[in-house]
Amino acid sequence: YGFAMATPRQNNMLIGPVLAKEKTGAIALVQMLTYGRQEALRIDLLSHQPDFRTSLEDIGFHIYETSPIMLLGAGEQAVRRPNAFAITSQAFG
Repeated sequence: YGFAMATPRQNNMLIGPVLAKEKTGAIALVQMLTYGRQEALRIDLLSHQPDFRTSLEDIGFHIYETSPIMLLGAGEQAVRRPNAFAITSQAFG
């Protein structure tokens, strides 16, 4: 599938990063990490994976807020990694 991890935080469980060859593998990783969890879950998505977001909504996640990714000089391609589905940097701020 790929790689994903979940990190306990004070108010929730943070899922990310999620790296996979394709969306179905990324969803399978998220489902494995979330199975049986009772606490609140958080996953910070990358905007270039809208189908992944839709699949997460289909399994019960909802969009709470959106955060822009701002770059200077690196160009938009810097965040367009096809195997990256979720990150951790936003939540760890």
